[in-house]
Amino acid sequence: MASHGADIGLLTYGTRGDVEPFLALAAALQCAGLRPRLAAPGTYASLAAAHRIPFRPLPGDLPALAHDMVTRAGTNSLRTVLAVSRFIEPLAVEAFRSMHAWSAGADLIVHSFLTTRAGFELARERGIPSLSAQFFPAFAPTAAFPAPIFPDLPLGNFYRRLTHEIVAQIFRRGGDMIYRRVRRVDPSLPSLGPWPFQAEPASRPLILFAFSRHVIPAAPEWSGIADVTGYWLPGIPPGWTPPPELERFLDGEAPVYIGLGSGSAAGRGAWISAAVAALQRVGARGVLDLGGGDPAELRLPPSILAVRDLPHAWLFPRMAAVVHHGGAGTTGAGLTAGKPTVVIPTSSDQPFWGRRVHALGVGPAPIPIRRLNAETLTRALATVLRDTGVRARAIELGEQLH
Repeated sequence: MASHGADIGLLTYGTRGDVEPFLALAAALQCAGLRPRLAAPGTYASLAAAHRIPFRPLPGDLPALAHDMVTRAGTNSLRTVLAVSRFIEPLAVEAFRSMHAWSAGADLIVHSFLTTRAGFELARERGIPSLSAQFFPAFAPTAAFPAPIFPDLPLGNFYRRLTHEIVAQIFRRGGDMIYRRVRRVDPSLPSLGPWPFQAEPASRPLILFAFSRHVIPAAPEWSGIADVTGYWLPGIPPGWTPPPELERFLDGEAPVYIGLGSGSAAGRGAWISAAVAALQRVGARGVLDLGGGDPAELRLPPSILAVRDLPHAWLFPRMAAVVHHGGAGTTGAGLTAGKPTVVIPTSSDQPFWGRRVHALGVGPAPIPIRRLNAETLTRALATVLRDTGVRARAIELGEQLH
């Protein structure tokens, strides 16, 4: 689809987990002789710079969105949609104008979940193709499982397919409403075309599912409309070196990684207390990833080290097990490293990945954040550290994902 030297526009919006896969894709495109450039929230400009990817900042305070999704929405699908809509609508005019200017000169646009409508319309106006990059199963209905933000109820194939249609309709109608309001303010933006996945075949974007078939097998209904590509995991940023304190800490017995992602500021004291108590009860060492917090603020026992924003590609292979929120990319990084996994979902599609981890036999059932305490986490840690079957299956899956 793209010739050598082609200009590839990568368009994403969301939290860190929505941006990092595009950094991995950009690096691969550069190696293939193409010229990728990324438009994403300005919050992640330094992350793009670390990976040496040309970057266009988009407006928005993404840590605020992550906090809102955890504290207000949680794992409720309707509240998740409302939280995202509340966040995006005030920024929409400025964001669309920035995207419109950025798209000039692109030969291909690759858009993500929240930029589906914008990316498709920009490509349509420019007369260029587009691709839809999705980090969880979206916009491709199947009876194999329900849409990730719905519970897996025993209601059969009709229910499973219906949930996918509901998600697509809610997303389509909400996005179209915002887009129409933006065009009333700025009529120079492209007019609203067909829903991308109901467009004529020549302009319909192929969906690229950036996860592994070993984690979610390709559904029969996806033939011709979606490809399961494998995970897009960012590597270690060029020139990055680990902090000396961390290297010294890792000289001892392999620790357990515990981090709850972009929304970890919400209820931080509670989850850290539960993590410290559970690690001590099972006699394990730990690395606590505070996300945006300051490790110096905490007083921890010598067996536990607080860190922030370390590359998973470097850190996870050095862990005994990983405990996290169940973001798609973090889940992929832990499984690729061959590590048994505990998922503590806090919002959106994270319960889905927790269920997949459990179904694959590489971790216990997910622990909803409201049920996280020292007792529930102790039981989960005992499973991933002492169950030889779970550990063996995690190693085997990691080998398949490489």
